[in-house]
Amino acid sequence: MERKRKRKAGGNDGDGDAMEGETRAGKAKATKLERLLKLLREGGSREVRDAAAVQLARVLSLKPKPVLNVLNELKTLLYDKRWDARCAAARCMDLVAQRCAEEDRRAAGESASTSSSVLPSLLQEPCLSFSDVDLVKILEVGKPLLANSGKEYDVEEYAAGLTDEEKLREARQRLDKNMGLTGATSFFDSTEIVSNHDLMAGDVKREPEEAAAIAVTSLVPASKRMKREDAGQTDERELTVLQCFEVFSRDLGSHLFDEHWDIRHGAALGLRAILSAYGELLFGGAASNAFYVDFACRLVCVLALDRLGDFFSERTTAPVKETAAQSLGHISRLLEARDRAVLQDLMAKLVSQRQEWHVQHGGLLGYKYLVLGDPALRRFGAGVVDLFVGLLSTDSDDDVFTVALENLILLIDRVTPEMFDQAQLTRVHDRVWRVLPELDDLHASVPNCLKVIKMVCGVKGCAVELPLQDRLAVLSKIACNPSRAVRLEAVEAYSAVLATTTASAAAAEDFWLGQLAFWVELCAVEQDQRAADAAVSVFEAVIPAAKLRRGGAYDANLAHLVALGSSRDYEELSHRDLKHHASLQMTNVLLGTASAGKAAVKSKRSAEAKLRFGYPAGRTAANVRVDVGRCLASYLCEVEGETALVETVGGLLSSASYRRKLLGLVVSGDAIRRSSSPERHTKGLAPHVSSSVQVTYKGLSLLDVGATFAELEQRAGAAKAALVRVGTVSGKPQEGLLGLPLKSLLAELSEAVRASPADDSLAGAVNLANSLHAEASLMAGRLRTEAASCAIASAALPPKLNLVIQPLMDAVRTETDPRYRRRCGRALAGLIHLCRDRQPSPNAKLVKNLCNRATVDILAFTSNREALLSDLGPVRAGAVATLEEAITHFGASALDDLPVLKAKLVSSLRDLADVEGVLGNVALMAMLKGVLPKIFGSLRGDVGAVADCIVALPKANAGSPPAALAAYTASRALVELSLVSLPDVLTAVFSRLLPGLGQGGPGARHVLDLLGLMCEAHGTNLAEAVPYVLVSVMPLLNAHDAEIRPAAAAAFSKMFPIFAVAEDGRAGGPPAYLEGCGVDVAEAAALQKIFNASEIEEFELPFKLPVVLRPYQREGLNWLNFLRRFGMNGILADDMGLGKTLQTLLILASALERKKEEGPRSIIVAPSTLVAHWEHEIGRYLPKNLVRTLAYVGQTKDRPGLRPRLSSCNCLITSYDVLRKESDWFQSLSFQYCVLDEGHLIKNPDSALSKACRGIKSEHRLILTGTPIQNDVLEIWSLFDFLMPGFLGDRKDFGKRFRSGVNAGRKQGSTKKDRDASILVADQLHKQISPFVLRRTKDQVLKDLPSKIIQDVLLEMSPVQRRVYDEVSGGVDQCLSVQGGEGGGLAKTFASNVHQLAKACTHPALALRGMDPEALKRIGLEGGADAYDSVEHSPKLVALVEVLQQCGILAASTEDEDDQSSDLNSPAHQILVFAQTKAALDAVERCVLDPRGIPYLRLDGDVNPERRHKVAMEFQRDPTIPVLLLTTRVGGLGLNLTAADTVFFLEHDWNPMMDMQAMDRAHRLGQTSTVNVFRAIVKDTYEERLMGVQRFKVGVAETVVSMENASVKTLNAGDFVDLFGGREGGDGVAKKKAARSVVEELERNWEEVYGGQYDANELGAETFQRSVAKEERGVNH
Repeated sequence: MERKRKRKAGGNDGDGDAMEGETRAGKAKATKLERLLKLLREGGSREVRDAAAVQLARVLSLKPKPVLNVLNELKTLLYDKRWDARCAAARCMDLVAQRCAEEDRRAAGESASTSSSVLPSLLQEPCLSFSDVDLVKILEVGKPLLANSGKEYDVEEYAAGLTDEEKLREARQRLDKNMGLTGATSFFDSTEIVSNHDLMAGDVKREPEEAAAIAVTSLVPASKRMKREDAGQTDERELTVLQCFEVFSRDLGSHLFDEHWDIRHGAALGLRAILSAYGELLFGGAASNAFYVDFACRLVCVLALDRLGDFFSERTTAPVKETAAQSLGHISRLLEARDRAVLQDLMAKLVSQRQEWHVQHGGLLGYKYLVLGDPALRRFGAGVVDLFVGLLSTDSDDDVFTVALENLILLIDRVTPEMFDQAQLTRVHDRVWRVLPELDDLHASVPNCLKVIKMVCGVKGCAVELPLQDRLAVLSKIACNPSRAVRLEAVEAYSAVLATTTASAAAAEDFWLGQLAFWVELCAVEQDQRAADAAVSVFEAVIPAAKLRRGGAYDANLAHLVALGSSRDYEELSHRDLKHHASLQMTNVLLGTASAGKAAVKSKRSAEAKLRFGYPAGRTAANVRVDVGRCLASYLCEVEGETALVETVGGLLSSASYRRKLLGLVVSGDAIRRSSSPERHTKGLAPHVSSSVQVTYKGLSLLDVGATFAELEQRAGAAKAALVRVGTVSGKPQEGLLGLPLKSLLAELSEAVRASPADDSLAGAVNLANSLHAEASLMAGRLRTEAASCAIASAALPPKLNLVIQPLMDAVRTETDPRYRRRCGRALAGLIHLCRDRQPSPNAKLVKNLCNRATVDILAFTSNREALLSDLGPVRAGAVATLEEAITHFGASALDDLPVLKAKLVSSLRDLADVEGVLGNVALMAMLKGVLPKIFGSLRGDVGAVADCIVALPKANAGSPPAALAAYTASRALVELSLVSLPDVLTAVFSRLLPGLGQGGPGARHVLDLLGLMCEAHGTNLAEAVPYVLVSVMPLLNAHDAEIRPAAAAAFSKMFPIFAVAEDGRAGGPPAYLEGCGVDVAEAAALQKIFNASEIEEFELPFKLPVVLRPYQREGLNWLNFLRRFGMNGILADDMGLGKTLQTLLILASALERKKEEGPRSIIVAPSTLVAHWEHEIGRYLPKNLVRTLAYVGQTKDRPGLRPRLSSCNCLITSYDVLRKESDWFQSLSFQYCVLDEGHLIKNPDSALSKACRGIKSEHRLILTGTPIQNDVLEIWSLFDFLMPGFLGDRKDFGKRFRSGVNAGRKQGSTKKDRDASILVADQLHKQISPFVLRRTKDQVLKDLPSKIIQDVLLEMSPVQRRVYDEVSGGVDQCLSVQGGEGGGLAKTFASNVHQLAKACTHPALALRGMDPEALKRIGLEGGADAYDSVEHSPKLVALVEVLQQCGILAASTEDEDDQSSDLNSPAHQILVFAQTKAALDAVERCVLDPRGIPYLRLDGDVNPERRHKVAMEFQRDPTIPVLLLTTRVGGLGLNLTAADTVFFLEHDWNPMMDMQAMDRAHRLGQTSTVNVFRAIVKDTYEERLMGVQRFKVGVAETVVSMENASVKTLNAGDFVDLFGGREGGDGVAKKKAARSVVEELERNWEEVYGGQYDANELGAETFQRSVAKEERGVNH
């Protein structure tokens, strides 16, 4: 009646329908809310809880009642003892408050009313004022707020009623838990710390001041004490959403003084979230100041009295005070100016309390967030700066020091150093310099001290008394800090100090020389290249300040630097090699050895920390030597004249040491390059450079290699000795062999080895010669490379350019170190630039050679196209690096000055016959992505040609593999070009590629690949163009080409989230650069309706329907039509019996009617049992001759005769079995619609049936199934592989993203974290498929459908059954945890065993028939199966008899067995009996029905498919047939059996959906009675495990396809936000960690224990500032 009244009031039935839709959507949200709240409460990891918080905030309905309910749930979690639970609740609170506040602000903007909305009860509440806050009294007698009240340690408090022994055990367990001794392998006994006597002591002596402490709430005036009021206790009818938050915030305020720290923390977290989101909206806007002052007073008291702290990362973290201070920062923005000033004074008073560091710490935190919370604050209370400066002392607590310094930085930054009071700034500067040397290396304030120095040292008038020499020495020491970040800060501070040094502040020469040595040494041992570059920069900055002069000290320092630069590769450097070894060792404390990974980070400080000259796995020795040489060049060039430089270089180059020669050449080259006039050094260095260039090191033999390279002398001697042992080789004397070039010698020796493979001494000689040759070649190559670089730098090229070209070309081809390889490429690029005007110029040949190298062997990548651009290898990488350096040299004119390069980029783009040439062009273009912005101006005219290659190349070359590779690479090149100029590329895409997309072919697939790549590269930057692209892409989702469909689905899946995320930015029409490109504006606008369901038009049938559709059926029809219009496909997943058939027939018939002139034809594929049912329904509902059907079924020999009738029909109905057998014929046809009834039958993607269905050609595809997921989420992938192949990625990717994560929750031994993650992964999959799945359940939409009652009948085994079951079970129970096995043999054995168990559970006689005589004798049942083939031995049959009696089908038990069926003419009920096997049904017939003369029908695999529908109809029409026996697989699909109101399951399926479908044969539209379902389950058997697996599978299925799919109105753009950005479902399996020892447990830091919430990225000052900025935007909006 209520509903009728509402419909009448609305004026039409549409309002009622809308209300019904809203109800369904509300139920869907409620169901999901419950699940998400459970995850918030019980989630096994922080990630799970955070994900649940985000989703909960999104799905929450913004109406008072649901908001109030969620707030009360969140309050419980905010006061939870678990850290993760509180933080997740706070995160959720923040998100919920933001959503609600945005809606309230929008509503406030639309409403003219500005009256206060505050509840009268709140307005009557007295509020605290600042005059009530007596800090002196509070600090003097207020009770400190500790971690807890201490009652949990009071034995009498928690152990009342226990014996003394039980009390002691309980007390000990609590102590161990609090000490963290319960979670690890414990070898530590807590009795060593606390004895049993102490633990049980009842009376604790209290200090006088402790006894006198007063709870802070007692210090509040009685008239102003806040009541604790649950928001839920307020009359819900009076509350708005805003009022819910107001009441809730007052409740949080009342818990700020709780004696338990976790409750205080939760209250502060919740208050911070509300204040951050709502701000000025709370408590009536302007009238709210009193409430905010009240909150501020309470938070000040918390900062004064809270004592909770935990040590983390060299500082104490106080979560309650930190969060309270942040809340205070948000409040300060809402207070009047005078109140803000009072707050600052109160914080200053707290800071001045020197007797208690906790109080100072609270005041400093409060002040910090007051400054951050008010961006306009630039005036500070008198003496505040001096107060903070006074705390910068080693006498202060470290945490007080740290926060005081942070405050000073905030104040200086806010005012700017230049505008800050000069005297105060000087005091700050001076104090920092005085305290910095006294701080420990790992003190948390060291980086901030350096930050202050950088801020202040350049300000005029802020000089400090500490001498420059002492200041730089301090910074040099900090530059050795174990933390790279601190080292970089120190380098920057050093440079800043040095830049402000005046001539009067100059230091002694010895000091400067020591500093120069230090920075070179630091550069030599530094593992991080960025830090090494910074050290070199500082060295170069020190040089001019040092004012170097040639002398003894200078030369001694020079000798030291030269010796350091000449160190052996990867040599360990000791104090003999490093003057500052003791300091430099600190850099290695955390970096460890060569590879500074996670294990190295954990390493401890050690006197044996090794410093090396390079690290093989990190910064190589070659790069170290280059950097040291750079420093040496600077050192030598600074002194007047070039004597020192020339002498040093000459000495190095004349040495027989390869390392000294290389260092000399590096120094020469850098000296020439750094000079503003190269000729200054060219004269002196020219002879050395010229002679070095001329040396080719060719023909080195064993006799002279040791003399040429001293490092190889010993190895050359060993090789000579090996030759002596070998004797004559190939008839040549030893003297002749020793004089051979190494390469020739190696050839001779290798030939001898082949002749005498058993000669070990000969093989040893070959190995020695081989390694010697390789080492000598490397040394010679690097020396020639550096010599060539010197010649190029000096512009003094030799007459034979090959002397510089060859070594550089070899180097860029063979060097494996990327940094050194680029250095060689840079030199070669310099040569190309130097020769730009030379005649004849080598540039054309050089560039051509480099381009050829960059594209060498690219045709080998046809089978691995991604590797073409990602795995370059040394040869191609060196060529690309050189070309990039050359383009950098030439700039925008590069392609004009290097025409060969331009030709290699574009010459073949228009010659489609030259596939390899085109591939070379586009591959080179893609590889040069780093410099494309420099040359794009010259390539702009070729963008269209690159786009043309994507389509035209595969078409012109019949899709050959090289052409396909070229098209893909052209797509990659076009993406790189789009990163430079997106409008140019999009113009080419719209004008050249999209118009031909509908023509299909391999080119279309490459265009779709391109669109996907562009989505990955640009994300939401494509939002303004994506709607117009989608209009062209969506029709291809149903393309007949099997390669186009998955490509279109893959592109669609990447574009659609962008379309959803940027929905608000599409109103202005297409962008200007798309004008003239023929974009379809109307269709793009229509597509936007997918995000606003209310705009989806009501679909009008083109014919009259003889029945009235229910509202949900009309909605389903609208959804189907929407999919049809935009070329999308979907799953109609309504519950069994809701009219999926009718809705499908209507959209199918409408489509046929609209295009009847074209003669379209559709196909319906259904189980054999349902083919006749479809024909019946078409005749029942559709106009005559509108849909002309052909049932293509029957015997194999008869079906070909039906094919000629195909031309006269427009709807082909066939069975899955027929489709599978004649797939070739079906695939030769084309259809408008392809409908799969009971489409879950294609759940196995590898089956012949699935492949046959995927091969059908149709414009639209639709799956009907009430159970889209039955056993495994892979089934939904198989269904979508039919609907939109590629939409869910390939099978392997889907398995990684979703399947493994979902299945993790069902494995034996899975943890709670695994199960929680399983739910979230399933929910992520739900979001991706939700727009394409519509599911309504009967309880949602059929209010008039009688209920369905499922009863599990638990049965005890009979004695005979017990013996049989135990015999056949064997070891099966252990296998049940793995439901199947790896490998066919194990799987078959397992299946056979389980089948036998099923027989034993149904009737022991069934299992006895398969047992051998020996087994029968073993269990004492020699009589065999026939002796026990009766009802009494089968509890299930006994239960069935009882159900038959309850149904009135069988008379109650009497003495006369013959009178059991005396009155069955009109039984009260009809019953369906389901079993898995025909043998079980045979047992029912034999033992129950036949002996009692009960009429029955039977449907199983033996019944011809054509007869099954007739059998069902006979049962429906004839009430005198009370029993229908069915196998689940045959009778559980599609049949309408509503005549029965009782269902009995004799056996059960591992697939729960099969059982659900079976029971819903009776519970569906048309049923008028309550349906009772009885499931017979034998206790203590595998069936109990089976039912547990069923429950898990149902849970997964309901998550992936949930109640949110119940309406087209649930198509939510927000759901796609999570999908965009590459968020993976992950595998959901928590990696199992080895058990920690007690020591490891105790060493876990604060972040591990508390989830890292106080990481700066989470709840630090930066996050707070972002929230303040967001709040500002919200208010302004």
